[in-house]
Amino acid sequence: MVSNMDIENLFILLKCASTEFGENIALKSESRQLTYQQLYMQSVAVANQLPQYEGTEAVAVLDMQRGLNYCIAVFALLAAGYTVCPFDESYTDIEVKAIVSQFKPSIIMCDRNTEKRHSCVYDIKEQYIIYAEDYLTNEDRSIINSDFTFKINEVAFMIASSGSTGDLKLIECTHSAIYYAIAGINQRLCNSMDDCILDCLPLSFDYGLYQLFIAAYARCSLFFVERPYHLLEIPQIVLKNKITAFPATPQWLLHLLNAGRITPTFLRQLKYISSTGDVLPVDVIDQYLNINSNIKIYCMYGLTECKRVSILLPEEYNDHKGSVGKPIDGVSIRIVNQENGDTVVSGETGELLVSGATLMKGYYRDVDLTNRAYQMREDGSRELHTGDIFYQDEEGFLYFSHRTQQFIKVGDQRISPRIIEEYICAVEEVDDCAVFPYRKESKEEIACVIYCRNVSEDLYSRIKKRIPSRFIPDHIKLIGEPFPVTRNGKRNNKLIKNLFLAEMS
Repeated sequence: MVSNMDIENLFILLKCASTEFGENIALKSESRQLTYQQLYMQSVAVANQLPQYEGTEAVAVLDMQRGLNYCIAVFALLAAGYTVCPFDESYTDIEVKAIVSQFKPSIIMCDRNTEKRHSCVYDIKEQYIIYAEDYLTNEDRSIINSDFTFKINEVAFMIASSGSTGDLKLIECTHSAIYYAIAGINQRLCNSMDDCILDCLPLSFDYGLYQLFIAAYARCSLFFVERPYHLLEIPQIVLKNKITAFPATPQWLLHLLNAGRITPTFLRQLKYISSTGDVLPVDVIDQYLNINSNIKIYCMYGLTECKRVSILLPEEYNDHKGSVGKPIDGVSIRIVNQENGDTVVSGETGELLVSGATLMKGYYRDVDLTNRAYQMREDGSRELHTGDIFYQDEEGFLYFSHRTQQFIKVGDQRISPRIIEEYICAVEEVDDCAVFPYRKESKEEIACVIYCRNVSEDLYSRIKKRIPSRFIPDHIKLIGEPFPVTRNGKRNNKLIKNLFLAEMS
């Protein structure tokens, strides 16, 4: 295990795992696997072939099909001192062009399939394109370069995020901050060498990418499906490949539940489920626990800007339903009044501010945005203004309320859409709902899209009886299909709102 100190390069996690537990399986798929020693050797072999940029910023776009080769490329680029901007298969030409134009990479590492998919972008850019197939070696050749010294570079990744604003941002994620985040996550999740983590999350999404380092930290295995597959196949994949850990988004967990794919057998195979990307509703957790009371479900909160802030342990759930837990080691929080900046008392809502070892460097080439989000305190430490509204109980457990950009102004009141959603989702037959403001002339009204597989005639009347009068939506649209999601598995509120607006027009 790496000691708790500033990590100069995440590659050291792989190097230590290879030295101490080289025969442990690091990566697995349905057709092949690599030990930690093999992964280390192949990563070193690729790193030794990469162009060197002494004295300049070495940056790389990684645009490959997900799987074992992608992981080799990640470790190789980090070992060679590159800052990596990871793409995934869902990126459109417009997104690729925007990121490449802003990031201005030294090299683009891709495979021939992805190069063809984005040829209209890469053809007009005079970038140094590297084909991963030409660099990946077999085990015998890689042993030649086993003695390797990795390069030092503060920033490990540029993670593209649009956040709640929809504006593209590249977040500079440092080796050190990522290490502290994955150390804190592993401490709470208790991954061991016997575990096998299923990574279905996009590798351009921080928690999907960080599973690679979470596994290396714990010396356990990471499993990839290297073929097209449907979300509903996941239970079968888990059972067939003896998966013990399943990181997932709330929308995935809800979709699997509504499709009837969550069985006692499936949950018995898993040691835990960790939720990411949004707050996991209490009713969803309760339904999983009703199927198998022994499944461990970890509710989490974090942003790409500081990765993991807090984790609720399974044994804490019954006494703290709705909480996202206490801050992990190395993280400090304050909840402040938005108007005067004063720290609020327990039970009172305010903006969550985060400081500590998991804070990322900032936004790539955007000093103003970085200085607004990451502000200096009197003691010289940095503090991230999350824009998220929380309260903390007397025991220190955190509860998410809403985001500052997301509220509905009704009369002289500001109402959190999430509160209305919780009321409506508690109504029988409602599988999911999305609430947002709808401006009609000069007045802001409450709009709601509800997903129901089965609708009874009295649904509207039961909704009105269930919730306080000031929360009753002015407009309701029913749909019979699950809500669309983003590439990261989060609920796509923009598309859902467009469904509503299309009907209103």
